[in-house]
Amino acid sequence: MLNDLRCAFRALFKRPAFTVVAIVTLALGIGANTAIFSVIDGVLLRPLPFRDPDRLVQLKERNSRGRPSAVSHPNFLDWRQRATSLDGMSEYACYTATVLGGREPRFAQLCVVSAGFLQMMGVAPELGRTFAPEEGRPNGAPAVVVSHRFWRTALGSNSDLASLTITTLNHAVRVVGVMPDRFEFPERAEVWVPAEIDPDTSGRTAHNWRVVARLKPDASLASASAQLDAIAAQLKLQYGNDENAIGVVTTPLKDALVPPDSKSALFLLLGTVGLVLLIACANVATTLLARGEERRTEMAVRAALGAGRARLVRQLLVESSVLGAFGGSAGLLLAAWLVHVLRSLDGLALARQETIGIDATVLGFTLLLALLTPISATRSRKAAAARRRRARASARRWSSAKSRLRWCCSSARRCSFSASRA
Repeated sequence: MLNDLRCAFRALFKRPAFTVVAIVTLALGIGANTAIFSVIDGVLLRPLPFRDPDRLVQLKERNSRGRPSAVSHPNFLDWRQRATSLDGMSEYACYTATVLGGREPRFAQLCVVSAGFLQMMGVAPELGRTFAPEEGRPNGAPAVVVSHRFWRTALGSNSDLASLTITTLNHAVRVVGVMPDRFEFPERAEVWVPAEIDPDTSGRTAHNWRVVARLKPDASLASASAQLDAIAAQLKLQYGNDENAIGVVTTPLKDALVPPDSKSALFLLLGTVGLVLLIACANVATTLLARGEERRTEMAVRAALGAGRARLVRQLLVESSVLGAFGGSAGLLLAAWLVHVLRSLDGLALARQETIGIDATVLGFTLLLALLTPISATRSRKAAAARRRRARASARRWSSAKSRLRWCCSSARRCSFSASRA
């Protein structure tokens, strides 16, 4: 095997132009596919980073036109009090706010959350704790929990939380906890603030909140949805025109984060870059075929020196694998750059961007592409060469048949001429 590798490197470096073109072609195809697969893996395939994520649901009001909308605070309070099929319910609202007290003033994604939000998600802080009961009351001791990214970039990774104080929403608040890396729910949140420190006094027609809830272990999505619809109908009868919600839209949280249109678009994009990879494979196969014609003499000499067909095929496969390794490595670097670009595009609005990246699953996918793509190209080259050999053999047989036919016709003419003279 070491001898095969040495021969493969020698053969590739002997023709640098071919090697560079093949590696760049493979890198473009593999890099694009790896980047899109990393997005699909992070957004669609990977489970949500919460405890029992399949039991988390998003709740929205449904109006008389059947359209979903955000939830009013009074309706949230009634749903939470009356729903017995839910193990917890919280409301939240996110917006950009100015935060002072870190290394420098900055804008941060701030989420106001109701009591029990972080506990319901089932994710414990990496450092410190979540909100204490007295910190979630009007005129209580205000506190915030920050994301790992905010703690690292704005607070300098200071582990002495007792000394950390920031100012936001006209409140000087203590930092009591730091969430684990990549936990930034909802909407890439950086700072979580208790909603109760500034009570909401709006009415039932003010749709200001989003609501997430957790199903009880013995409750199904259908039963919880039916119960919430019944509660909404009761509230409509009770408050009349002051209530414009006639039902509740209950959606699994994972489906709510990634709408069906986004799923279709991502898979369509994966299919498109898959076609790019097929084109790259065809281009490499064509290049290998042209190079194989140049190496016919070399292979004939190897066969004459005693190399069997299996030995020659193994040598070609090793060369293809080395080529795939270089192309896969370059494609992985390209994919990492593309993923960085995709995550930095504000207009793209990808859900769960914090989970998108190059991990073990993506590395395995890249390795698979790096191995299969050049081997497929080699097989295509072999098939094309076999077709050309069959075509040449058929041409030789046809030429021989034509020669025999001409000889027969010539002989028949000579015999006919001799017979006529006699």
